[in-house]
Amino acid sequence: MKKYLIAGATSDMAKTLISKLATNDENKLFLLARDKNKLAELNSLYSHTIEGCATCDFATPESLHNHIGEFIKLNAPFDGFVYCAGITRIEKISKLSYVKNREILNINYCSFVELLRIILTHQNKRQPLRVIAISSTAANKAVDYTAAYAASKAALNAFIKSCSSELIKRHCVINAVSPSYVQTKMLNLNFAIDENFAEAVKAKQPLGLIPPQAIAEEIMYLLTKTYCFESGTNIIINGGAGI
Repeated sequence: MKKYLIAGATSDMAKTLISKLATNDENKLFLLARDKNKLAELNSLYSHTIEGCATCDFATPESLHNHIGEFIKLNAPFDGFVYCAGITRIEKISKLSYVKNREILNINYCSFVELLRIILTHQNKRQPLRVIAISSTAANKAVDYTAAYAASKAALNAFIKSCSSELIKRHCVINAVSPSYVQTKMLNLNFAIDENFAEAVKAKQPLGLIPPQAIAEEIMYLLTKTYCFESGTNIIINGGAGI
């Protein structure tokens, strides 16, 4: 039996991952998300493999311990932790308020760090743990109106690389998966806001928008393969961008 904790479980990429993990009855899933009703829908679809769900707000990392600390304590140790929560905004710098910037950083970076801290507090130090966070190639690109999003993902990448040596001592490997533009509801919303942004994406990514299934397969590989000798790495799925 393998136990996996998935944060941001109602995102498009997470739901695709859950559907793949659910094909093996030996996998036991524990889900974290903000929307109680969407979690209930997932639980009804995959009740045979979902062992528990809890709600929390990734925009307020300081609240996570109080809201889900006990949930993690009761269900640890885990074999894998996948962080799929994320937010992006198409925003001019002149309109990027401190509040908006903080929300993006909290969801994309700070809550991941806080969740990892809580997990490690209750994780048996001899229990191997594989940690995967969804990052983005945006961290290394200059794209109009996405500076706050890019900065949050760059922080995530730097944290993963920096802490990997420390975590190996706890039998924990940690990696990022960084796709370019993925076909998600979040991206479609940005397309609706800015038509020029949509055209720019299509021009830069010759293989087209990346389906969530491609990201889920990469995560599945990292989670379930027999041997894992990667840690502190950032796996790029670029959709042909840069060719």
